[in-house]
Order: sequence, then structure tokens, then C-alpha cells
Amino acid sequence: MRPPLPGPAQLNHVLEQAYSSWTFNAFALDEASRGRPLSVLSYFLLHRLGLIKTLGLKPIKVARFLQALESSYMDNPYHCRIHAADVLQTFHVIITRGGFTHAYVDPIRHLACIIAAAAHDVEHEGEPRPPTVWGRAKPQLRVARGLHAACSQAPMPCGGATRRVDE
Repeated sequence: MRPPLPGPAQLNHVLEQAYSSWTFNAFALDEASRGRPLSVLSYFLLHRLGLIKTLGLKPIKVARFLQALESSYMDNPYHCRIHAADVLQTFHVIITRGGFTHAYVDPIRHLACIIAAAAHDVEHEGEPRPPTVWGRAKPQLRVARGLHAACSQAPMPCGGATRRVDE
């Protein structure tokens, strides 16, 4: 007999823990979100922090953007969507519980930081660093500088400024 699928109560519990606690289990979020830990956590944080409303973002476009971003993560043992969700949650707790949001981070910068944390390993092939031959990285294995940022540079889903996430 298969165990029951996680329900909304389990997902809510994990998200609340992610929002306010240093104690967080990214694997539990992966299970509770049915394999979508990064997009679910990202959207939850943006909503709970009031950034969607404050910045006038369109919720459906934000959700599509985050799902596309999450889908850009490769399935490898470490640099994957679960790891990205873990990094995002750690960043969130440091920035909010450390008091940075009130003193240093306005809403647009907070959004940028959340996207940066979520996108930090997009399309990472899984190698901890590129293998080298005679001191030079093999071109097919090189992770280009700025790739992660470039992959997350689809227009932000605000107002009419976006086109790629409209479908």
C-alpha cells in the first residue's frame, strides 16, 4: 500500500517553519510540495512578505516565472531545486531575522535577492568546479560566468512589462 500524498496541512506546516525558523527540512518541503520546493517556497515568501502586492506583481505571472525558473534546474544530486530551496530559506531567515530588511533592503531589492537566491545554481551541471586540462576548463563542462543570472533574466512579471511568461 502506498503512503498517502501529502496534504495542504503538511505543506502549510513546512512553509510556516521555513518562514520563521532556522530549523528547516528542504526534503520535507520537496515531498509536501510534490517535487516543486523552489517555486512553492519562492511564491510563499513573496506573498507572505507582501512583495507581490507592494510591487504590483501579477500573481499568475509570478507563479509561471518561478515554475519556469525551477524547471531550469537539472536533476543532479546537489545543485538541484531542493538545494536552491534550502539556500533561499537560509537567505530569507538571515535577512529577515538578522534585521536587514528594515535597515537595508527595500522591496525591490528584497525581490531581487529572493530571485538571486532561487536562481543561484540554474542549469548547473553538478560538477563542483569545472574539470581542467592543462589549467583550462573543458569547454563542454565549463559553467559560464553569469549563466545563472542570464537564465533568470526573463522579464519580471510586473504590469505589462513581461512578454515571455504571458502564455
